[in-house]
Amino acid sequence: MEDYRSKANLIKLTILSYSLTFIVGIAVTLPFLLKQPVAAHFNASLEAAGTIFSCFMFGMLINEFLNGYLVKYIKVKQEIFLAGLVFAACVIAMFYINSIYTFGVLLFIVGLCFGVLVHIPNTLIVHAFDKKIRSVKLNRLDLFFSIGSFVYPFIAGAMLASLFSFQQVYSTVLVIVLFIFFMTCISKLPDLDSASDNTTNTNQHFSKWNINIFIVFFVLIFYFLSYISFTYWIVDYLTSILHINVQAANTGYAMFWIFYGIGCFISSFAVQYIKVGKYILYSIIVSFIAYILVYYSVNTIMMYISISLLGLGCATVYSSSLSFGSLQILHPSPRLMSFYICGTGIATWLGEICSSYVQSAYGIKSIIIISSLLMLVAMILQTVVLLNQKIVKQ
Repeated sequence: MEDYRSKANLIKLTILSYSLTFIVGIAVTLPFLLKQPVAAHFNASLEAAGTIFSCFMFGMLINEFLNGYLVKYIKVKQEIFLAGLVFAACVIAMFYINSIYTFGVLLFIVGLCFGVLVHIPNTLIVHAFDKKIRSVKLNRLDLFFSIGSFVYPFIAGAMLASLFSFQQVYSTVLVIVLFIFFMTCISKLPDLDSASDNTTNTNQHFSKWNINIFIVFFVLIFYFLSYISFTYWIVDYLTSILHINVQAANTGYAMFWIFYGIGCFISSFAVQYIKVGKYILYSIIVSFIAYILVYYSVNTIMMYISISLLGLGCATVYSSSLSFGSLQILHPSPRLMSFYICGTGIATWLGEICSSYVQSAYGIKSIIIISSLLMLVAMILQTVVLLNQKIVKQ
């Protein structure tokens, strides 16, 4: 009889999951902050450094998908320790390399480590918690991701301003790794490749996927294509359309993520009172309205308000959709989380590429039109899922 669902252990699992998501938020932010010091260190161009940092995202994407299968052969606790130790070894190696291409190899390996760490907390929450509690916990995961993405740039920026190297910035992340190791040691982790029944703790077969699983997948795809396309160009959009300075434009970008974090916090309580599928639909509608307001904004204040509303609308769709999709079947497998997470990674990559083409071919304002249409498609698909809703009793 497993005892990982004891109240004390569930608290530990929750803290561990939040910590893992927090460090992932840090990891995906560092490439944006460190391109310039890396380029200077290796005497390379900024464009070359940007290309090299794409190795991190490529490695991350691979293991976001593969980890759904790796958990069949490696226990979660072993995965966490292995990922942390490999990351630590890569950070140490950064101090001794003199080639930017070798640095790219290290970034790819680091990406593989964090691909594991993206998958584990989402799968832990889905495995250990049921229905409304699952939705609450997953929304709070997204909140901790946004906290890591928002807070660590200030720490890294202060270090770089004080003439610390990019290697030393990476080294500070090891403090969080040590805390994760500690939480892993004191927690009892479930076997993620075992579909235990939530009431009897007996092992069951994983459920077959139904059509709603795939429709939720495409909701996530169109949602990510929409908001990534906009946020990727938001600073350029504000400077070229409203003719404001870069600092004011960066404030608009920051407001999106601040209100994204606020939205995650709000949604972690709201889904206790509103069915998660409907809450996703309401959030998408808010995002669609926000795009319209952005398009017709004629001054900075109106634009800031519109962008903040967009951040609130976008906040819950990802984490709530992971929960909503997993609730379409009785026993969701780790492969389901890999399917969703990997899909969003691909959509993020496509959003940057496709929006760049749209911007060059049709102008930057067309990105708002395309983004709003993509959000409209997500809205239609979410409505279809709700009409065909099959949330199972757990």
